[in-house]
Amino acid sequence: MPRLALAMLFAVATAILARAETPKAESLKEFVEKNKTRHAVGLYLQGKKVGFMVVDLRLAMYDGKEVALETTEMLLSLSVDGEKTVTSHKEKAFFSLEGDGDLVFAEERSLQDKKETVHTAVPSPAGLTITTKLDDNTTKRDVAKPKANVAQSRRMLNWLTSKPKKGDTFEYWSTSWDEVDIDTLESFTFLGKKTIAWGGVETEVFEVKINMKGAIFDAEVLANGNPIRGKVGGLLELRAESEEVARKLDGGNIDMIAASSIKVDQDLGYSPQVVALTLEVVGLKDFTLPESRRQKLRKEDGKVFIDLKTDFRQEEAVALSDEDKKKYTTATPTVQSDHEKIKKLAGDIIGNETDVLKKTQKLKSWVYGKLKKTMASNSSTALGVLDLMAGDCTEHSLLFVSLARAAGVPARELTGVAHIDRLFGWHAWAEVHDGHQWVSVDPTWNELYVDATHVVFSKDTQDYTWLNVLGNVKFKVVSVEKKK
Repeated sequence: MPRLALAMLFAVATAILARAETPKAESLKEFVEKNKTRHAVGLYLQGKKVGFMVVDLRLAMYDGKEVALETTEMLLSLSVDGEKTVTSHKEKAFFSLEGDGDLVFAEERSLQDKKETVHTAVPSPAGLTITTKLDDNTTKRDVAKPKANVAQSRRMLNWLTSKPKKGDTFEYWSTSWDEVDIDTLESFTFLGKKTIAWGGVETEVFEVKINMKGAIFDAEVLANGNPIRGKVGGLLELRAESEEVARKLDGGNIDMIAASSIKVDQDLGYSPQVVALTLEVVGLKDFTLPESRRQKLRKEDGKVFIDLKTDFRQEEAVALSDEDKKKYTTATPTVQSDHEKIKKLAGDIIGNETDVLKKTQKLKSWVYGKLKKTMASNSSTALGVLDLMAGDCTEHSLLFVSLARAAGVPARELTGVAHIDRLFGWHAWAEVHDGHQWVSVDPTWNELYVDATHVVFSKDTQDYTWLNVLGNVKFKVVSVEKKK
C-alpha cells in the first residue's frame, strides 16, 4: 500500500511543476516560451532517496503545428520485504496553443518490475479516446474532454503570485488515465510566504497545502511554480535538486515494509488465532478511523482506543442500495470484471454454485492458491495480475474483487494494516456483500471473516486520507483474546 502513497506524491507534485505567469495577459505561446523549464526533485523515504522526478515544459511541433509539450519522468526503487521492486513512469502530453490549450495527444508508459502498461489519449467526438495496452491485451474507452489545459495552469500561478490571503483556495484539475473519472480535483490552500536563501540569492517562497482525495501535500514553491520541498504524512518527502543529483539514488535499497509498518509493543503470535484485540492509538491527529460491527473507536482520558473483533455474522440484515449494488459490480479500468478473460475464469472457478458465500469461498481459495506470493510482481490491472500470476496483497485483492464482480457479487477493496511478526504492516483485503451484510475476505491470507488484527483505514480506493498519518501512527496492546 505505501507504493500508492508515493504515486500520490508524484501526482500532486506535477500539478505545480513548470508553470508560471505574470499578471498581464499573454498568449499561450508567450506563456510557454517565457516559462519553459526543466525541473528535478528527489523522492525520499524517511530521509533516504528512493526515486526522482524530472518535468520539462517547452514549445514543440505536433502534427505540423506548434504546441506546448510537457514531459514527466519518474523512477522509484525500493526493497519490499527483502525483494527489490522498481517502478518507472514516462509521460508526454501535447497541448494546443489555441483557445484554452486543450490536450491534443498524450502517451504514458509505466513499467512495474519489467511489466509495461501504455496509455495513449487522442481527441474524439465524445471528448477523448484512451487506449490501454498490456502485453497482448488492448482496451479502449471514450471519456469526456479532460479539464486540465494550459489556460488552467496559467490561472493557477497567476493566483499564487497575486498576493492571496492566508486560507484562500484555488481548484486545480489533474488527469489520471487509469481512473473511471480521469479528472482529479486538487484544492490548493495558500498558507503564506517567506524569504529564503536559494542558490545564494534571497528568494520568495510560497507555502501551500494541496488536498487530493483527502491526502494533504504540504509544499514550498518558488514564484515560477517549481517546488523546492513537499511532504505527505510523516514518511514521504520531495526535495528540489539538480538533475544530476536527483538521478543518483542512495546506495542499497530502502525496505518499505520496515519503514512504513506500525510497530507494536508485544508479539500477538499467530494472527488468525486472535479473536479480540484492544489497541491504544497515538498519532492519528484529526484522522478518524472508519467503524463497523467489528471495529469500534472510543476515547477515554484523552486517549484513543480501537476495539477489534474477528468478523462475524450479524443478526440484522443490512441490504445494499441499488446505487451501491451497481457501483460495486461495475468494471473499472483497473477492476476489469467485464473482460471476457476475467468473466470466463470466474465462471470456471464457481461452476454451478449459486450461494454467494460459497462463490466467495471458491474465488478466495483460487486466488490464494494460484498466485505466487511476492512483492516484486506489481500490476495495476486485473489482467496484469493474471498475466503474471503473482503479487502481494494489492494484486491478490485486485484480482479477487474483479472475479467477484464478474460473478455478479458486489465487492470492494479495503486499505488498512494487519499484524505479522510484531508489526502491523500496510495491507489490502476485500469485502463482498452477500445480500445480508458486508463480509470481509483476505485472499492473500486465505481468510473469510478476517481475524481481529485487521485494522481498516479506508473502505474507498478513492479516499487517500490515510496517507496523512503514514509514518506517524503507533499502537500499544491493551488486551488480546485468542481462540481456546
